[in-house]
Amino acid sequence: MTGSKTHFAIALLALIGAPALARAQAADSCPLPKAHTVDTVTNYFGTMVADPYRWLENTDSPETKAWVDSENCVTFHYLAAIPERQRIL
Repeated sequence: MTGSKTHFAIALLALIGAPALARAQAADSCPLPKAHTVDTVTNYFGTMVADPYRWLENTDSPETKAWVDSENCVTFHYLAAIPERQRIL
């Protein structure tokens, strides 16, 4: 490979590999939280609508706050591992 092709290949691998690496690192330090489901069904004018994640609507509950904190851990670890993040900021 010529010099420019080598640089392109390295840049391409870094771009493709960075998100995978970030996911792997986030999984090690921040496992994805499990969002359990509940048996909530609401009757809207004769139409029964299931809402298995209704518990997440209570933003003041300790359970919802813990789930959001876990999701934020995964997200922020992923974002921190993006190579161009500082330059973009």
